[in-house]
Amino acid sequence: MSKEKNEDIKDDIHSESETDELEESNEGSDEERITELQDTILRLRAELDNSQKRSVAEVEKAHKYGVEKLLVESIILLRLSILTASIKIRFFLSEKVIVRSTVLDKPE
Repeated sequence: MSKEKNEDIKDDIHSESETDELEESNEGSDEERITELQDTILRLRAELDNSQKRSVAEVEKAHKYGVEKLLVESIILLRLSILTASIKIRFFLSEKVIVRSTVLDKPE
């Protein structure tokens, strides 16, 4: 029986030391896990901040280029209107010249 008791005591000692080691390793892994989570939170905050800055910049760019695009389209339409008007004026003047010349050439 004494052998059995000695073996039980040894088993208990081993189990206690193993338990202590596991607790220490769990504490270490918990601290590592906390550090990893803090790092992840920090990175996600930075990513969110960068994303917000990019969004603001894209909106500003859209406004800027939207206005530029509108101006370019307006200028194109204005030039087209001027060109159309000049063609109509030339056509109108050429008709008047033809009409005048036929009126002048007509014998009375």
